[in-house]
Amino acid sequence: MSEYLHDEYWNKAKLTRVDDLQGDSLQDKLEMGIVPTEFAEFASQVQKAFRGCKLRSQFLGDGVRVLEVYMEGDTFTMGSIRITSNDDGDTLYVVSSHKVRNNKHNGYSKEHRQCSTIRIKTAVKNAKKYLQRLTHVEMVKATSHRCYDKVEEFVSKQRDVMNQSFSMAFDTTITPTASSLPVYIKELFHLSDVGHSFLDKELEGAVQTAQAEYKSYRSVREDAKSDMYYVRVYERLGAQVFDVSQTKYHTSVYETTRGATFIGSMTEDELPEGMIEKVSAMSLCGHKEYVPQVGYRYDENIFYVTQ
Repeated sequence: MSEYLHDEYWNKAKLTRVDDLQGDSLQDKLEMGIVPTEFAEFASQVQKAFRGCKLRSQFLGDGVRVLEVYMEGDTFTMGSIRITSNDDGDTLYVVSSHKVRNNKHNGYSKEHRQCSTIRIKTAVKNAKKYLQRLTHVEMVKATSHRCYDKVEEFVSKQRDVMNQSFSMAFDTTITPTASSLPVYIKELFHLSDVGHSFLDKELEGAVQTAQAEYKSYRSVREDAKSDMYYVRVYERLGAQVFDVSQTKYHTSVYETTRGATFIGSMTEDELPEGMIEKVSAMSLCGHKEYVPQVGYRYDENIFYVTQ
C-alpha cells in the first residue's frame, strides 16, 4: 500500500512503510562483505548522525546500493540513501526524502525528491538536513484520506441498498442530496408508522423495508460528517502513549494541513472522554475496517475515532 505526501504545489512524495521493508539490514550486508567501500562509509556516517536509526533495503534481493533509513517504531521511513555514478564515472551520493525539493525536475518525478553530490561530506550534510521523521500533522496527511475514503465508500454502499429498496417499493430512487421525499412516499411512510394495514401485504413489507433503509442511510450519512481524532498508540519507556490530533472530514488530500491539529502525546488518563473505549473497540477490528459512530482502523497502531 503506497502512501504519499503532497506539498502546497500539489507535488507528491512517495512514502515507504517500515513494515514493508523485507530486505537485508546494513549489518547483514556488511557481514556478507557485499557493500562497496564508498557506500559503507556513507551509510556508517548516516548511522552515526541519527542515533538509534536503522538501515535496511526495501526488498529481498535488492542490490547493495540503496538503503531505507528509519527509527524503530515509526510507521514510515525518513527516506533513503544510495550511491550511483554520473556520466563521468564519479560516485554520486544520493539522499531521497519527502523533505527534498529539487526544482530541476518535475514535481511528480522521483528525482524531485532527491539530491545528489560527488562529495561524501556534502552527502552526509544532505542526509542530516532532509532525512526527517514525519511530523504529527504529516502523519495525518499521509493516512487520513484512507479513513475518509472508507467512510464515503460505506455511505455509498448504504445509499445503494436504500435505492434498491426504493426501487422495489416505489419503482424509483432518490438522490443522496434530496432534502425531502416525494409526498406520496411520505404518506406511505406515515401510514406504516401509524400501523395502517395495507391491502397488498407485499407492498406493506416493501414500504417498511424502504423506510428502514431510508432511516439507516440518513443516519449513516450524518455520521459520515463527523470529524475524527487521529490516534497513534505506541510504548515509550514501558508506558503506553497516545499521539492525538484532530482532523476534518471535508478537507482535501492535497491540502497542506488537511485541517489537522496536534493535541498532544497523552497517557490513557489524559485522553478525551470516551476515546479509549473507541480505540479499544477498533483494536478488535481488522485493518482498514470502519465502524459507524466509532471509527476506522488504519493499521496495527493508528486509529481514527469519532470526536
